[in-house]
Amino acid sequence: MKFKIAKTQLSTPEFLQLLVEQFPAIKDDVLDEDYKGLITLQVKFFTKYANNCISTGRLDEVRRVFEFFEAVLPKIDSDLDNALHVTFLERLNLDDDNVNAREASKLLNPKHLLIFRELRKWSNKSLS
Repeated sequence: MKFKIAKTQLSTPEFLQLLVEQFPAIKDDVLDEDYKGLITLQVKFFTKYANNCISTGRLDEVRRVFEFFEAVLPKIDSDLDNALHVTFLERLNLDDDNVNAREASKLLNPKHLLIFRELRKWSNKSLS
C-alpha cells in the first residue's frame, strides 16, 4: 500500500490527523492534550509504535510505517522534518543484532537507511 497525499504542503495538525488515521493505535497518545504543540513528543509515539512492530516481527506494518514516512517527508515544514528525522528515524531499532531489525532495515529506502546510520554515528559520538 502506497500512501498518496494530494496536498502539496501539510500543516502540523494535518500531519497529525493523517498519522492517527493511518495508525489508530497511537491516536490517544498523539492527541493527548498534555502533548499538544509538542511535536517531538507526539512523533515519539510513532517511533515507539514502529519499534514495537519491528521487535514483534510485524514487517507488513513496518513497511506501512516506512511508506507513510516517505510519503509525508516532501510535504512538511522544517520543524516536522526535524522531528521525523531526529525523533523517528534516528531512534528506530534497526541496528539491533536480530533478524527482525535486519529485515526491517531492508524495508527502509536506502537513502533514509544511510541517513539513519549517519544520525546514529553522530549521536554516538556526541554521547562519548
